[in-house]
Amino acid sequence: MKPAVICGLLSELEAEAIILSLKDAGFLNTDIWVLMPETDVHEKYKNHDKTLDAGYTGGGTAGLIMAILCGAAIGTAAGGITNGLIGLGMSEHEAKAYEGQLHEGNIILSVHIGKSDEAKRAEEIFKTAGARDIKCTS
Repeated sequence: MKPAVICGLLSELEAEAIILSLKDAGFLNTDIWVLMPETDVHEKYKNHDKTLDAGYTGGGTAGLIMAILCGAAIGTAAGGITNGLIGLGMSEHEAKAYEGQLHEGNIILSVHIGKSDEAKRAEEIFKTAGARDIKCTS
């Protein structure tokens, strides 16, 4: 799996700002993953068409994040999130910390990177938007 830059976020507005900035910087929708607490996903996006394509350009946070979610594999089984993050190159301790954030109601956002300059660009976008616990996997 490609390396990724991952961060923790407190709100959908932060996630939307980062997603838009990543897209403006040339990152593809297919490289951006958003993990939200399960209750948020089911309640906020239950009426959205699950077949939105990755090129969705509609307005609003719900449409934007739903479009990104359509391309993301979200682990909901016990240990699924932790195992997925370990698969990205995180230590088990780091992965469990991110999963803990998700269970506390926070959002986890990651972007897959292909080159080292992309990692620096993504980290700068995350920092500028106020993301916390920024981690680059190998």
